Amino acid sequence: PEARNDKKRNAFHDPFFVDLEEGSVRDHNALNPHIRNSLDSAKSVGDSVLAGLKKFFEEFVQTSFSMLISVLRSTLGHGAKALNQSGRDLEFDRPKMMNFLAWFLEYHRHHHASQLAAAKKSGEAAPVIDIASVQGAIDLDMIQFTTARLRQYGKECGIHASHLVIVLRALLQQVKTIDVVMDSKDQDTRDCVEILTQNMVKDDVMGHLAWIMKNYKSTSHDPRIMSYAVEVFHY
Repeated sequence: PEARNDKKRNAFHDPFFVDLEEGSVRDHNALNPHIRNSLDSAKSVGDSVLAGLKKFFEEFVQTSFSMLISVLRSTLGHGAKALNQSGRDLEFDRPKMMNFLAWFLEYHRHHHASQLAAAKKSGEAAPVIDIASVQGAIDLDMIQFTTARLRQYGKECGIHASHLVIVLRALLQQVKTIDVVMDSKDQDTRDCVEILTQNMVKDDVMGHLAWIMKNYKSTSHDPRIMSYAVEVFHY
């Protein structure tokens, strides 16, 4: 009874609370008995292994990522309910796909940033970001899929905390990638991302983000919902 009567802990009132940086789960992994012993394993990875991984990811993005993410999106459908041919509920496969999308969009942006830095250092012309390799992750169909999940796990569910964090993370990576592409010197490329941005506005993304921020409860919802929502709204 005493435990039930205790006030719920408010993470934002905790002076030691630090929100996770983008892509970082080290603090959470430290509590995970399955992987906490391998946190420092990256320190023992040699340069040749890292070079091999980088080569693999570069080739994967260029040859397979866009097509694969498009197939996953079409398989998982646009509706609120997603079932495969055998009738299995695919709802929990959607967060996996959105995590996959967010990771590779973030990787692609950082890879482009490293290319810009190398070009600036050598005095060469700045390269244009390769939008074709990630087209399936930021095209109109995928934007509509993500905004539909924003509505579904936001206002329609009264904030589905665990799913909404992943949707906001994926949406943030889409918006950040579009932001980088918007700086492209190619007019046709800029026209494409302007159309995508217009569709986000048409789908009332700003209104849904405002609703999420207004109805967020720090005593019961994941703090990342607020931080991601503010960041997406800002971009």
